[in-house]
Amino acid sequence: MQGLFNDEFKSIKQDFQSVVSFLNSRYNLSFDKAGNEKHDNSLKIKRDNAFITDFNGNFKGDVIDFIAFKENLDLKQALGVFSDFHHLGFKGGFAFRARALPPQRTADLNFLQERARAMRSHFNFKKDEFQRALKECFFNDFSYLIELAKSSFLNESEFKSLLEYFAFDEKNKSVVIILQDKKSVKSIATHKKLFKSEPVKWFKEKTSNAKFIHFINAKKKGLLKEYAFIFSGMKENIISELLGLNAVCFQSDNIMKNIRTHEQIKELLIFIQNKRLFLIVENDEASFNASLELLKELRAINALKRGYCVFCFDELAKGDFIDFLEFLFKGLKSSFNGSNQGFKNYFKYLQAHFKRIFLQELKKYIKVAK
Repeated sequence: MQGLFNDEFKSIKQDFQSVVSFLNSRYNLSFDKAGNEKHDNSLKIKRDNAFITDFNGNFKGDVIDFIAFKENLDLKQALGVFSDFHHLGFKGGFAFRARALPPQRTADLNFLQERARAMRSHFNFKKDEFQRALKECFFNDFSYLIELAKSSFLNESEFKSLLEYFAFDEKNKSVVIILQDKKSVKSIATHKKLFKSEPVKWFKEKTSNAKFIHFINAKKKGLLKEYAFIFSGMKENIISELLGLNAVCFQSDNIMKNIRTHEQIKELLIFIQNKRLFLIVENDEASFNASLELLKELRAINALKRGYCVFCFDELAKGDFIDFLEFLFKGLKSSFNGSNQGFKNYFKYLQAHFKRIFLQELKKYIKVAK
């Protein structure tokens, strides 16, 4: 069996959640967190390597062996069944090849719903390993931003709703971001998923509707409610919620192009009506060109009546809004350490000064205003 698999496939067939999702979908088997099948105590899966044992059936092996055993298939056929479910490229013979980088998979809705449910079961907001993963995914003081939002920009129900974005990849100790609309999961992104033993920034799984635009309404205590912020990226959904902004979040730069033919164009025009646009452009050519294309198309259909401004954090190559917030928090911490002005702790200092400093620094990086 070893010759059949590359590193990515090995990681998937040994991943507890990936195997559990497959077994649930194909055989209607349900496992608890310890790896015990809920209706058959003799059937178990090891959490660390997804090895399956069935004492009643005298079976031991991995998921490929299990498929072959269950359906009376040879190993090549069983491999095809599992790789098809996870939308991986399997080419004839015994040559398995994953898709080219970047690894992004389309998946059916039921699979994503089950995968999201399974990964959310490992999410514990206060757990140390999740807090460490948050820092890797965002920046060191990101937990302060969450607490600040909870106390200053969001009410209790809005904060609880925000947590629906988060899950945890137990195997890789990574933050998972789940994007959904009306309880329907649209995309799952795992931070630093391993691919051929090399870490990549995001590992994404999407439905066939990969051009989904997510709209976020400003919160009652939120910032800059007269604006509609235009973002691109998964993490920006969370930032928009934390700051209580009106936001239009595209999953990628490419979706900003040909916007007039997009199936959500009417929803977009209604959302930005009577609002001034605030485009967040990453400091790279691709983001600039996508934003320029979007502006041209919106201008052509007379959708910029309240004007617009363009923000670019150009202190760093490819600097984005997350980098801007990290820069902001570093400055705030430095100011607090230099002179805490009588505040008991850093968080009290943030509560008093964040909003003012955020708005002040935001203006510095506005490159165009019309």
